[in-house]
Amino acid sequence: MLVGENHRERVLSFEEEQRYLAAASAQSYLLRDVLTVLIDCALRPEECFRLRWDELRDGSLHIRFGKTETARCSIPMTQRVTAHVDMRKTDAESEWVFPAPTATGHIEKSTLKKQHKKALAAAKVEPFTLYTFRHSCLTRWAAFMDLYTLAYLAGHSDFSTTRRYVHPQADTIKAAMERARGGRRIGHSERETTGSTKPSTVDSNNDFSGINGRGERIRTSGLLVPNQALYQAEPRPELSHITMLQAHPAT
Repeated sequence: MLVGENHRERVLSFEEEQRYLAAASAQSYLLRDVLTVLIDCALRPEECFRLRWDELRDGSLHIRFGKTETARCSIPMTQRVTAHVDMRKTDAESEWVFPAPTATGHIEKSTLKKQHKKALAAAKVEPFTLYTFRHSCLTRWAAFMDLYTLAYLAGHSDFSTTRRYVHPQADTIKAAMERARGGRRIGHSERETTGSTKPSTVDSNNDFSGINGRGERIRTSGLLVPNQALYQAEPRPELSHITMLQAHPAT
């Protein structure tokens, strides 16, 4: 178990995130840039620490290796991540995005330990580990994407691991229940009375235009379809009296 593994169930609120990043910016731009990558791209801390410049291209982070064999993936960068790394690249003199005078040549967890502790105190939030940023990001993403996509972006080889990162929040659960209770299914009695076989209105086209940044809606599949036969029986031709006699001659 990695250090801080038992704290991964913590999910930061948007308010806690903003307060912490404001405090981190006051501490150092290094801390701010690293943690912005973690909260926006859901990288594992060690994956972020060893990012190389040649892994940042086409607007995405290209993870070549990591904790698992499936860690290789491409994650689109947000606007603020792009802005932060672009500023760092103007003065880059190393192959590492986050260089440091360490044995590896890049920052390590110990590099940010003191700065992280000071930022927590300044932000006045309950202490958490750096891994909490990844967990919070994946939890937010879960409200907008299927399990397969989430597992790919998280670099998971087992869906049981991905499910541990999915924690429906109170507002997500409430929105889901309102959608479920607001839908109206047409029963047999109503169909017989009205003669209508039009299915109930169900969001089956995965339209996310009404979703805000807090994940207050979840995607559902429109499984309500009219009850009808899969195949129509072909009409049988009527047999004439002569044909019937030919088929069954009198004895």
